[in-house]
Amino acid sequence: MTNIAELPTKDTITLIINKKNVDKVTYVFKNKYGNKIGEYENRSPATLSSRSNVARQFKQIINPKGDMKPNLFNNQFTELKQLLQLHYENELLIIKQEIADKKQAEQEKDIVKLKEAITKLQSLDYPLIYIGSIVEWFTAGERNNILYAFTVYAGQVVLGSPVSVICLGEASSGKSHIQETALRLIPNQYIVNEKKITEAALFNRAKKDEYFYDGKIVNYGDMGGVNDHDFMEESKNLMKELQSD
Repeated sequence: MTNIAELPTKDTITLIINKKNVDKVTYVFKNKYGNKIGEYENRSPATLSSRSNVARQFKQIINPKGDMKPNLFNNQFTELKQLLQLHYENELLIIKQEIADKKQAEQEKDIVKLKEAITKLQSLDYPLIYIGSIVEWFTAGERNNILYAFTVYAGQVVLGSPVSVICLGEASSGKSHIQETALRLIPNQYIVNEKKITEAALFNRAKKDEYFYDGKIVNYGDMGGVNDHDFMEESKNLMKELQSD
């Protein structure tokens, strides 16, 4: 396997990359009999120092008596890092391909579902009534409010016209439930969930992708706290600038 490196002592090191954060790597040491003798979390192999936990375990394996010259150990550890880095990059390629394949499969499923939905809606005289009947399976007593929110959300995606949807009400009156149910009727790729967003964060996103929010529904969730009012005012102003641009 490409994620296992064998040492001259017949011991092995297995790399396990955290798929949610590929900068985090787990190094599992096993002896020649397959028994685990150490497990450490660190960063990618190329960034490992000679004082790292991985280096210490490696030194304990190849130099148990402690009589190896520092230069010789450093050379051997450098060679090991190069080998591990090669395995790391190969694993990254596999992970990226798995993500790409999963994304493509999801997109193909969405295309099939979209075609089915279009066919169904085109056969209906009153599609909103049909959608409303589906909504009633999710919740009770808020059909109209959910349909209002859904209609505006869908219009934002389809027409690309920036609109704000604000639900006002007493605590525990079902505001979040209305929004969440309406959003469940829309594919996830059109929704960006934000809790707190600053001008700096928007700027950094714009540097990576200036159309990050284009055609997206930005969901701020519950904004019921006292401190949320100032933040909401700032966020609205930032979004106005984006909408104007």
